[in-house]
Parts: sequence; C-alpha cells; structure tokens
Amino acid sequence: MRDVAARVGVHPSTVSRAFNPDKRALVSEDVVRQITETAQQLGYALNSAASGLRTNRTTTIGVVVSDLTNPTMSGYIRGIEDELLKAGYVSILFSSDWHTERKRRIIEIMRRRQLGGLILITTERDDEIVSACQDDNIPVVFLDRGSGHLNLPSVRLNDRLGTQLVIDHLTGLGHRKIAVISGPQHYSGAFGHHQHTIRSLAESNISTNPAQIVFAENYSVEEGDRCCEALMRNKADFTAIFALNEMLALGCYSTLRRHGLKCPDDVSVVGYNHRTFTDMVDPPLTTVRFPRQNTGRALARLLLERVQNRRVTLTKQFIQPTLTVRGSTAVPKP
Repeated sequence: MRDVAARVGVHPSTVSRAFNPDKRALVSEDVVRQITETAQQLGYALNSAASGLRTNRTTTIGVVVSDLTNPTMSGYIRGIEDELLKAGYVSILFSSDWHTERKRRIIEIMRRRQLGGLILITTERDDEIVSACQDDNIPVVFLDRGSGHLNLPSVRLNDRLGTQLVIDHLTGLGHRKIAVISGPQHYSGAFGHHQHTIRSLAESNISTNPAQIVFAENYSVEEGDRCCEALMRNKADFTAIFALNEMLALGCYSTLRRHGLKCPDDVSVVGYNHRTFTDMVDPPLTTVRFPRQNTGRALARLLLERVQNRRVTLTKQFIQPTLTVRGSTAVPKP
C-alpha cells in the first residue's frame, strides 16, 4: 500500500480509503482512478479484495454475459469497466454460454469471492443467479430486454421506439408488404420485441399473415439465410424484410442473391442492434443503433448506487435508439 501511495504521491491512508467502499467518497474520483491503475500495475489487485473482506464487501464486480464471442458485448463491457475503474472498482467477467452447469459455477465463484455486486447482460433469464444474489444480499442490476425481473433495478433498451423507427422508415418509403424475421422466443426480450413489431405494423395499418413471419432459432448469419429461404418457400408477398437482429439481416443477403433478387432494388432489408462492420457489407445495412458504451456506463452507475448504499433514484432507466439509414433500403418497385 505504501508503494502505491508513493507512486501516486498521496498518503497511505488515502490509498486505504480509496479501497474501502464505505470511505471512497472522501477521495476524489481522479485520485481513486490513479490509485486503482497504479495498484494493478504493481500487482496489488488482490489487496483490494482482501481489504474488502474486513467489511464483508469487495471492490470486485461480476459481469455475466451470454456469449463472449458476440461482438456487441465489447461496447457494454468497455463502458462498464470505464465507470468501475473511475470509482475504484475492478470487474471479473463470466460467460454463461446458456449452460446451466456454467451458471452453477458462476454462483460458486461469486460466493467464494464475495463479489461486491453483479451486472447481468444475457439473452436468457438468469433466475438461478438472481436468486443466489438475493440470498447473499449481493446487489444486482441487469440489462433488461423484457426478462421479467421487474423488481430489480435495470437499464432497458427502448425496443418499442427502435421498432417504430424501422416501421416509420419503411412505410415512409412506401412499403406496405413487410416480412418479419423474429428472434428465438425463449430468449429474454425476443418475445417482447416481436410483440412491439406486430403492434407497430398494426398501428401503421400494415397487415401481416403467417407466411410473412418467421422465427429464428438463434442469432446467426446462417439462421438468417434459413429464415429468408423459409419466406421464399412460403411464397410470402413482401417488398421489405425487417430482421430483428443484424446477423439475421445479413443472412438474407445470400438468400436474395440465390433467388436472383437485388437488395434494395427488389427487396429492402433492415437489421437491428448495430454492429461495427455492417457499414462495410454490400449494400451497407440500414439498422437501429444503441449506444453500447453509454449503456454499460449506465449499468455500472446504477450498480454502484446500490453497492455504496446510495438511494437508487430510478429502478429502470431507458436507453434510446437511433436509426442509421444506409444502402439496404429504398423505395419499392411500383
């Protein structure tokens, strides 16, 4: 601790306060950040956990994601880490991979390390993990896509607005025949997102029939290809496809080419939940974008309010989307 204090240029007691959740507010955020970064550089990361044991709290926050290979997670994680480091906390990352056994292991590690809190960013319901947190009085917040944990503080992506932006864009171009590729209905939020889509279409006086709606089994390019092929096999009548995930939307490109159709000349395609490379495909994909780093920061701030026993002003915070219009949508053929 003295080494850290000497490197930063503060008294050892300041370092002690920076690592104590109950006294951290007495130290400026900038000094806390310097102390945390210096401690990590000098190999003192475990000391913060040890000091936390004396107060039955640690400065380690768990972050659980469904799939680490999903590129959308990096923005969330970066935002979370930025906010946690600024407050003198560090994170430990878990990937559930949708496996029950992995969730059990996460719970074991969470309890053994006496985590100071937990952030959930998963596509499935995590009742086991949430129950374990509640049993052990571990503060937990989550990214809410309509998972049903209504009594927990959460940051929620406004899928209703995002969906309406897409429908307004397509109808504004003149599309009246819109096919939908929805996500797996057992995923957290996919069911609600589908309902928002059907409702938005109805409110815009766009009728749909079963042939125009396909449900994906996962979020992959291959599954998007399969779903679009199903639309063709159903002989669905459409001039636009709204895929409720970008990977599903990209899968449609291959199907349309195989059938001799051009995007957007013959069929417009819209994706959802922007990824960094969708502006580089041909044609660049029109999509809904959420600010992932800001979302991660909001999750971390909400959790820190609970960890530091501050009053949580909002139990549910909404993140607003924007529509990025690119080359995959156009006026339908007459």
